[in-house]
Amino acid sequence: MRRLKTAPALLGLAGFALLVLGTVVSVSALGGSASNASTNGWGGPTKIVGATSLHVSCVSSTSCVAVDTTGKAYTYNGTSWSGGTSVRSGSLDAVSCEPNTGFCAAVGSNDIYTYDGTWSSATGDVSVTDVSCVSSSFCVAVDGGGSAVTYNGTNWVPTQIDKGAALQSVACPTATFCAAVDNEGNALTLSGTTWSLPALLAHVNLLSVSCTSSTFCMAGDDFGQVYSYNGTSWSGPDKIDAFGYLTSLSCVTTTFCMASDNAGNVLNFGGSWSSPTSIDGTTQVNSVSCPTTKFCGASDVTGNILFFGSGTTTTTTGATTTSGATTTSGATTSTTGSTTSTSGTTTTTEAPTTTEAPTTTEAPTTTEAPTTTEAPTTTEAPTTTEAPTTTEAPTTTTTSGTTTALTGPYELYCPNTPVGNIALNDATTSATLSPAAPTAGQSFSVTGYQTTVNLPSSIVSAAAALGNSSIAGNATAQVDTSGATPGHIAVGPLDINLPIPSPVPTAGVPLILPATAQTVGPFTATGTNITIQEDSAASLTLVVSGNNLTLTCSAYPNDSVPTGIAPTAPPGSPIAPVIAVAGGGSTTTTAPPPTTTTTPPAQEPTTLTTSLSGNGQSGSTVVVPWDMSVVDQATLSGTNVPIAGGTVTYSISRLSLFRFPFFTFGLPWLGFQTVMGAGTVTVTNGSVPPSNPVTLGAGVYFWQALYSGDALDDASVSTMGADSAIVLAPPRCPLGAGWWSVLCFAGPPSPSAHPFPHIPASSGYDLVGQDGGVFVFPTHQPGGFYGSLPGLGISVNDIVGMVPSPDDRGYFLVGQDGGVFAFGDAPFVGSLPGLGYHLHNIVGIVPTRDNRGYFLVGQDGGVFAFGDAPFLGSLPGAGVHIDNVIGIATSPSDQGYWLVTSNGTVYAFGNAIPFGSVSGSASPVSGITSTPDGGGYWIVTQNGSVFTFGDARFFGSLPGDGVAPAHPVIGLVPTAGDRGYWLIGADGGVFAFGDAPFVGSLPGLGIDITDVVGAVPTIVSG
Repeated sequence: MRRLKTAPALLGLAGFALLVLGTVVSVSALGGSASNASTNGWGGPTKIVGATSLHVSCVSSTSCVAVDTTGKAYTYNGTSWSGGTSVRSGSLDAVSCEPNTGFCAAVGSNDIYTYDGTWSSATGDVSVTDVSCVSSSFCVAVDGGGSAVTYNGTNWVPTQIDKGAALQSVACPTATFCAAVDNEGNALTLSGTTWSLPALLAHVNLLSVSCTSSTFCMAGDDFGQVYSYNGTSWSGPDKIDAFGYLTSLSCVTTTFCMASDNAGNVLNFGGSWSSPTSIDGTTQVNSVSCPTTKFCGASDVTGNILFFGSGTTTTTTGATTTSGATTTSGATTSTTGSTTSTSGTTTTTEAPTTTEAPTTTEAPTTTEAPTTTEAPTTTEAPTTTEAPTTTEAPTTTTTSGTTTALTGPYELYCPNTPVGNIALNDATTSATLSPAAPTAGQSFSVTGYQTTVNLPSSIVSAAAALGNSSIAGNATAQVDTSGATPGHIAVGPLDINLPIPSPVPTAGVPLILPATAQTVGPFTATGTNITIQEDSAASLTLVVSGNNLTLTCSAYPNDSVPTGIAPTAPPGSPIAPVIAVAGGGSTTTTAPPPTTTTTPPAQEPTTLTTSLSGNGQSGSTVVVPWDMSVVDQATLSGTNVPIAGGTVTYSISRLSLFRFPFFTFGLPWLGFQTVMGAGTVTVTNGSVPPSNPVTLGAGVYFWQALYSGDALDDASVSTMGADSAIVLAPPRCPLGAGWWSVLCFAGPPSPSAHPFPHIPASSGYDLVGQDGGVFVFPTHQPGGFYGSLPGLGISVNDIVGMVPSPDDRGYFLVGQDGGVFAFGDAPFVGSLPGLGYHLHNIVGIVPTRDNRGYFLVGQDGGVFAFGDAPFLGSLPGAGVHIDNVIGIATSPSDQGYWLVTSNGTVYAFGNAIPFGSVSGSASPVSGITSTPDGGGYWIVTQNGSVFTFGDARFFGSLPGDGVAPAHPVIGLVPTAGDRGYWLIGADGGVFAFGDAPFVGSLPGLGIDITDVVGAVPTIVSG
């Protein structure tokens, strides 16, 4: 099964406007769904009329059920889709059906619904996210509060299994085994009736999991990575998708799985994973469900269904659905199961028309068998509905000559942007007709055409912080007409060049398109009633390094969802805003839908606001040093808040820079990446406790709070980007660095907060051999050499690494047994032999930034902390059993570290962000080095290939220069300003890139050795 969450996202740095501008253009010449051409066995997307964003569960090629974000359910019988049954008034986010009886369960917000011929009433819970059913007497749902909610055929019973995290997805192949994953990278398994403790796979947001048995599962995360379970332990991550995050997984056997992503792709597993294959353009595929290896169903965010294998689909109108598989227009129709009896004619429906999945009836009519309807009457009046509410579809009538109101402010909703679904409210478009009241046959134009939308200050400030002085791009517009010809006229491209003011106003910055109002036309009136509208679809194109990036948005009624990153899609359907009329126009009037009496009390809307505090500051933005904690405080408001219960979950996202291929070309990409949760607290009588205090590395962070809701209060979420914290980098960021790095801030650090001095630019390096001998470059200088083991008369041959002290005025050497040797100002604070440990697998050492401790790491990923170095976890402790770890790097706050294996897999602990792993390298990985601000890392391989992640910059590699080193490259040493690096060979050969100067090497001195194991930068003194 799977659970789709808004996940970290990627965005072009050169076109940061992709984040912003994708939300501001209100008209477009583009629209419609992706091509219907078959792709690798997949049929093209087919729209279920009336459906919004869908999730699907298939139990055979003739039986599927889909649910959407308006709370409706649809069924598939092998030929066509039917239904539109209203299950709830809010969104349904997941559904699971079992094949034997057609029993299903669906979840949305705080509710769980079951189907056994009819959909049940709601069962309340806390922020339910996913569900998996084995039979009509065993299902498991998971929620945002860390609970597994088990169904026994009668009741749903919650059990807390994962404190402090939000469970995202669950998969149960049997009634005695399930697997669940959470948003902090943990996996849990159910054996019999007992859940395991959380096992950390990686510090990522795990979005989906699917199991075929108790010995085979696959899980997917928001970095396009998968993890596999063999019945005992989890392995991975394996990077399979560089184009997006994995939204869903469905495994049938140990050699057949299907995965989907947010970029319109699927991937197939047949022992190894295929490359991503586009089946739905760039539209996000929400879910994939495969009952067999020959058939799969998939659904997307626009209400489309796609089939793999034998499935075909017919577009439905949603007009007529009965409880059987056949609808017949005769004198009298009695529907029972799959047989339709008609007076004068009897028809028996043969397979595959027989509905295997639960059959839903079209709202608002609930057909209670046997129902007799006199032909040719269709019952239009609302009938009795089940609690809590069944709402009849609104009645729409069209008349002429009456007044048509202008739409006024409206909302722009842009799903599936690289940073998630974005909404901007209060967009307006102005236009007038000239002449104002054209007669039939008369020519006229639309004048003063212009759209205005406000860009939130948080987004504009982030763009400015990256060094952008303006936001640029272009848009294509389209004006639609009624009562005139032509029916459409394209406008544009409209150039976008919005200067960013300094400082950025807290109220945001208005974007006006076009900058100067334009005239569109001419049109010819076909009557006196004329309506001018914008197309409901919207499109934006940005040019980034010569490549076109396109984003599609839609117009909705204003305030359908709050401005910012939208956790859910707007309810209802997109609109075409009316911007000008003449003679009353062609009026569309929508009558309010009739409803039946609601049994439970109405839930009242709630609003969640937040405020940060840290470093003696409080408010929407705080600036703190990298070693200080920040706390978020949520405040709940609403009619029933004085007695409100439920929970609030705090989460933190980071503005991050990525460097890997995306949209088929390699660029630096900026985006919001979920870092970690900051705790889930219980709301008591409307009072919300604060988040956990969190200490983070240098960067720009955004806090968000999610309220679960309760029986009387709707769920709500605070605006993404409303609260931000700027965490200043440690002093290894060079003075005056400015914004060349997203995370490296200008200005000197506070001496009181950072007791060690700023590092001057270094232009030398020290090398160390297995015997602890140290070589200093450039030679013949008094600085840089602080001692060696042979110089102390110590004879060893197992030194495995060398790391600098934070100010480059000393170094540590570490042996394979965990013995530590400290030189210069590097302090000795302990070793493994000194503690009585007898190991021989240590491969790396890294000091803390204040020079008062260090971490050691073994081949198995075991971590040992000395001095003020905190222990934050290890691979054996997380249940990961490997023996190929080769290095460790730390975050600047020392509250996180990365481990890397010889095949390039990176494991992150604490607040270290997993920016990615090396995939498919032909040469083994030999080292990892973090950037000083903790915003990225370099990974180097034995052949001198360099891989950059996060804000680590690429300055070149040996294969890129056509160089094949005579001996393996053993490490990468960055210069003090991180504008260059040295690659070090096992023979002491040195290769300089960027601003790194070449000041000598061992081969250049005629020294012939092959056992260099480490290198450090050093200060050159005269």
